[in-house]
Amino acid sequence: MPQTMSCFRRHTSRVEAEESVYAFWSCDGREGLSRVRDLSPSGLFMESPVEEHLGALVTLHFLAGEGQIRASAEVRHAKPGKGVGLKFIAINRQDCQHLAALIKRLGIRRQACPTQLGV
Repeated sequence: MPQTMSCFRRHTSRVEAEESVYAFWSCDGREGLSRVRDLSPSGLFMESPVEEHLGALVTLHFLAGEGQIRASAEVRHAKPGKGVGLKFIAINRQDCQHLAALIKRLGIRRQACPTQLGV
């Protein structure tokens, strides 16, 4: 029986963002503030009424007590009316450390960061 690729796509576990975690985003001339639903070192799912196309580049600024977290991400999947799944493609070292601290606070024990691409 063939296995679907969906069970192999995610390389890191995500933690549900039960606390209020928000990100300011900009994409293709639009911007907004959205609630982050789940988060991992490699990506996130955030609520968004705006439907972004697959592959769209998104700039993120997280509102978190751990410090400044800025990242570039790519839309990997969209759920109309619910939100978008994003994969981090660039985050600098210091912001990555803040992201790891946020994830740890939200309950995940892994602190691996995505590849340092230098934002």
